[in-house]
Amino acid sequence: MEPNFFSVLSKKIVTTVITIGSMFYSTIDGVNAEFDPIELSTKGMSVLIKTRLDNCFTEELDEIFQSGEEIIIHFYAAIFKESNKNPILEKSFYHSLRYSLVDESFEVYRSEDREIIPSLNILNAKNALAVINGYPVLSINELSSSGLYRIRLKAWMGKIHLQGMDEPLNLMYYWNSIKPSQQSKSFRRDIFKQ
Repeated sequence: MEPNFFSVLSKKIVTTVITIGSMFYSTIDGVNAEFDPIELSTKGMSVLIKTRLDNCFTEELDEIFQSGEEIIIHFYAAIFKESNKNPILEKSFYHSLRYSLVDESFEVYRSEDREIIPSLNILNAKNALAVINGYPVLSINELSSSGLYRIRLKAWMGKIHLQGMDEPLNLMYYWNSIKPSQQSKSFRRDIFKQ
């Protein structure tokens, strides 16, 4: 189905507003995005993490979300043995959001479970984008019985190309160019009852 005149006009208006407002990155009022504390659980032999990003959306980002461009939040999880500086395991996954100008609804894709959540309003879309609900970060078998471990999680957004802009827009300016990071409490394998 072809977009109607009003959806095309709406996209042009949103793009113009974003373009004018983003021409001067120093004028962007960013937020300090942060993770809630990481909760650990198990399912079978998998160790799962649960958390959410808070304070991570602004009114300007809401407008950008409605541009129709795909917005991606990347997540990086690293598992450390307490005595090591280098991670023993690293994992990456992402959540993406896209707005349909025709349906006037959002769709969120979550790579960790390959799930597409369609027909969302903006509040539900932002919630689906920000929540990590049981990501299988490692197997219990990868933990030694005597080791002390911790999990570090980071997030960031990439750049997008908007109509009317010569350069890509770095969405991290809306997070004050700071990647939110959270570390779990230290834990041992035996906390996971098998």
